[in-house]
Amino acid sequence: MAEIGLAFAISQFTSTITQPVWGRLSDRYSRKTLLVLLSASLAFLYLLFIFASNILHFIILGATAFTFMMASSSVSAGFAVRLTESGEVGRGFSRWRISTSIGWIVATLFSGLLTDMFGFPLVFVLSAVTTVFSMLLFKNVRGGERRPSSNRRPGGWFTLHKRGLLILYASILLTWVATAAIDIYLPLYLHGPPLGASNTLISVAFSLAAMAEIPGMLYFGSLSDKIGRKRIMSICFFAYPLRLFLTAVFDNPFCVLFVQLLHCLTFGGLYVVSMAYLSDTVQDEAVGTAVGFYTMAMNFGLILGSPFCGALVNRLGFEMMYKIMALYSVIPATLFVTIGRETLQSH
Repeated sequence: MAEIGLAFAISQFTSTITQPVWGRLSDRYSRKTLLVLLSASLAFLYLLFIFASNILHFIILGATAFTFMMASSSVSAGFAVRLTESGEVGRGFSRWRISTSIGWIVATLFSGLLTDMFGFPLVFVLSAVTTVFSMLLFKNVRGGERRPSSNRRPGGWFTLHKRGLLILYASILLTWVATAAIDIYLPLYLHGPPLGASNTLISVAFSLAAMAEIPGMLYFGSLSDKIGRKRIMSICFFAYPLRLFLTAVFDNPFCVLFVQLLHCLTFGGLYVVSMAYLSDTVQDEAVGTAVGFYTMAMNFGLILGSPFCGALVNRLGFEMMYKIMALYSVIPATLFVTIGRETLQSH
């Protein structure tokens, strides 16, 4: 178990610190070419997993593959933002993002089944084949490489130092500290006393959350194009204290399960509208870097939140941990609502 934790920690850390680098590369060079190279590299790494024979191999391959996966996620987000029409970034980006959500749901449901039926080697081969197939489809996509227009604000890297972006990054980092309570500790809370949920019910809870984010992305992304990014993001930030508090107060596992439908706000709405917020704020040649810093803020929040929430559980128990994190998550929500700025291109 210690080796598994070490492999995860190394993978999380390396992928986190390299996010701005991948973002900057996508701004300076072709995003499409970079995504093709990352996809080809991932397919090759998946095949190498078949020949891994000790924990060191898995740590090296796992850290490299996870870094490339996170890089692909950030670069593709910047690419998708630039494929959308001006004035409809929220709506357009949400349509792209739900495809990754659907892929995540399908992979989660079938990867375990395929592993039980055929073993890990076949799963790695199928992962490589699927990655190559998606890469070939992606090569036919046109656009996503717009040059900055004359009516956009100058600044490039300077735009990343704007007050609005710094407040967004700080709010996201602080919020993702609380997210660790859901992403990492919710299965343990559901499974233990007094809830005593089955493994099937726990998997249903996370599947429902993933499904809930799809309509959340579509609705709140489109709504942000009409009424402004900050209003929607403020609602999403304040959904965190509500989700965490309700998770703690219900003593029925089915009630806790349905509370996780708030994921449509805490991730579905927040992530999509945040990407539109970044698109409104930075120049074309800085959007990749901006997305990279956003992803880095999320990951660092999880890295900090994991031991913090764990220490609270060991000392005070799960219920008190969730109540404390609910109270804590009011801080980043208040920070963004009171100091964060609306983007100039929002209505």
